[in-house]
Amino acid sequence: MPDGTKAKHIMIELEPEYQAALNSESKTQRLMPFNDDLLLCLSKGVSRRLLRILDTRFYGMTGTYAAFPYPQLCMLLGLVPEKELRRAKQQLKLYHDEIMDLPKLYQKWQKENRGRDIKPIPPFLLREPEWDDRSSPWRIIYYPGPEAKIHQKHPQKKEIQQALSL
Repeated sequence: MPDGTKAKHIMIELEPEYQAALNSESKTQRLMPFNDDLLLCLSKGVSRRLLRILDTRFYGMTGTYAAFPYPQLCMLLGLVPEKELRRAKQQLKLYHDEIMDLPKLYQKWQKENRGRDIKPIPPFLLREPEWDDRSSPWRIIYYPGPEAKIHQKHPQKKEIQQALSL
C-alpha cells in the first residue's frame, strides 16, 4: 500500500469475457485461448506485445474489427507517439508486417523447434491494418483473421462473479 502496509486482499476487475472464462467448466474455453508458440516465432518484443493486445481485444469480440486510438496503442506498446501521420505509420509498419507474416514465421519456427509436427495456421489478421486519419486522434483499425475468429465465440455457462479474491 502507499503507506507501506501490506494488503490482505487484492481485487482485480476483469472484462465479462474473462470472468466467464474463469468461471467456465468447459475444457475448451480458457482465459487466454492463445498459442504461445506464436509469440516465440516473432523476433520483436513490440510485435509480441501487439499480438497479445490484439488477441485480448479479439477474444469474445462480436464486431468485425477492433480500433485503437494511436496514442493509446503507443502507450500500451511502450512507444512514444509521433506527431506526423507519415512517421506514425513508419513507426508501426515493421510490427504490422511481422504480424501479417505470422503464418510463414510460425511454420519456420516449427521446423526449427519441433521437427515434423508442422501445422499451417491461418492468418491472424484478415488484412493490413487501416489508419483512420480523419478522426482525432488517429485510429488504427484491425480486422481479425481466421486464427483470431476461432476464439471469438464461447458459450457463457455460469454467472459472472462480482469480484475475485487472490
